[in-house]
Amino acid sequence: MKHAFLSDCHAGQGEQNQELRLQIQHAIEGGAKYIGDIGARIEILMGDTVHHLGNALQQKQTRRELSLEQLAPVRDVLEQQDSPASAIAGNTDWLLSDM
Repeated sequence: MKHAFLSDCHAGQGEQNQELRLQIQHAIEGGAKYIGDIGARIEILMGDTVHHLGNALQQKQTRRELSLEQLAPVRDVLEQQDSPASAIAGNTDWLLSDM
């Protein structure tokens, strides 16, 4: 079994910048597809999977709903696994509890 460690997806950005939103979405989709293609399982989600959600300086740039939308491919991979992944939370990754 191959093991995947995902770090710093920075989901949640791009509400005001469509190009950034698409770049993040495509990167996460590509990563999730690659994990599936090589038959790996996500072992650990490391810090800043979500981009500074709740940080007063970033609050206007990051949306929880957008984070969940962008992380949907990762959620799909996690739901197909027979055992859960671990999370090493970054400054704002409390959102992972929803996945």
